[in-house]
Amino acid sequence: MRLPPLPGRAPAPWRVGLAALVVTSAYWGPANLLTDDWYEWVGVGVWCAGTVLAVWWVSRWSRQEGWGVRHRFALAAGALLTYVWVSFPVRPESGGSVRADLVGNAVFGALACLLLVWCARRTRVRPAEGNVISRTSAEA
Repeated sequence: MRLPPLPGRAPAPWRVGLAALVVTSAYWGPANLLTDDWYEWVGVGVWCAGTVLAVWWVSRWSRQEGWGVRHRFALAAGALLTYVWVSFPVRPESGGSVRADLVGNAVFGALACLLLVWCARRTRVRPAEGNVISRTSAEA
C-alpha cells in the first residue's frame, strides 16, 4: 500500500541532508556529551520525538514531486556525518591512548567523507538513467 502523492516540490537535497544531520545530532550529541544520569530519560524522549519528526518529514517529502536518489543519499549522508563528529568526544570502551583514539577518528572520519563525495558524484542526474521517481513508476 502506497500513500498518495502530495502537492508541491520536495526540498533541495542539501536541506534534507541538513535536517538529517540536525535530527540525529539532537539525539547523539547530548547522549554522548552529557553523562549525568538525569539525561537517560530525557534522551529517550529526544529519541522518540526525533524519530516521530523524521518519519513525518520524510513521509511527506518523499511523496512530493522531485524526490529521488539524491534525497535518499542526503538522508544517509546527514546521519553518517553525525557519527563522524560524535566519534571525537567519545572515549573508547576498552581504554587506550587519547592520541590513538583521535587519529583513528580522524582517519575513519576522512574516509567516511571521501565515501560521501564518491557517492554524491554517483548520484548526479544522468539523463539516460534518471534518478527521480516519477508518479507513474512509483505507482507501478
